[in-house]
This record gives sequence, structure tokens and C-alpha cells, in this order.
Amino acid sequence: MNKNRDLKLIIERLQPHFHRRSQVRYAILVTNDPYDHTYNFFFNEYPTAHRQRSIPLHSVTGSLTELEALVQALRHSVNFSLEFTGFAGLRWPSSDRLIEPKRERAE
Repeated sequence: MNKNRDLKLIIERLQPHFHRRSQVRYAILVTNDPYDHTYNFFFNEYPTAHRQRSIPLHSVTGSLTELEALVQALRHSVNFSLEFTGFAGLRWPSSDRLIEPKRERAE
């Protein structure tokens, strides 16, 4: 995993889909795919009274330490909420905090 290359690619793919609109909540969803051993990034739009839209941005492979560095760089680059799914019971290596505090119902 090359953090700078992955970060640049995520931001480049994110920019064409972001349109500043009122009554729309935006978030980046990070999912853990245990079958392919990858971490997937999605751009989610939550407009009020409309359907949710999810756009795939990028998939990366690597360790949790590398993912943590990429997520920290992403937090500093964009001002979106980050949501995590599929990380139940896993902790960040540097701070020992739970990645996903509450398990999603679908998991």
C-alpha cells in the first residue's frame, strides 16, 4: 500500500461526485472485506427524502497500521465524516481504540 498514491487516487475520484447541496449529508465509508483481504472506500450521499447513493472510490490491501495511516491522511485532506463497517472487534494499532464501536445490524 502506497499511502500518498492511494490518498491522491481517492481524492481524485471523489471530487467529480461532490456537489455542495443543502440538506445532503456526505460521508466516506470504509469497509473491511475479509474474503478478498481488502479495505474498500465508498463515497456516500444521504439526501433527505431521497435514496442513498454510494459510489465506489478505491480498494487497498495491507495491514491495519497502513490503513490507519491512510485514514489519518484522508481525515486531514477532506472534511467528510468517516464511517467504518466490517471492523467489529478490531482495534487501531497505535491507540488501541475500537475501529467500529457499534456493530451494524447487517453484519
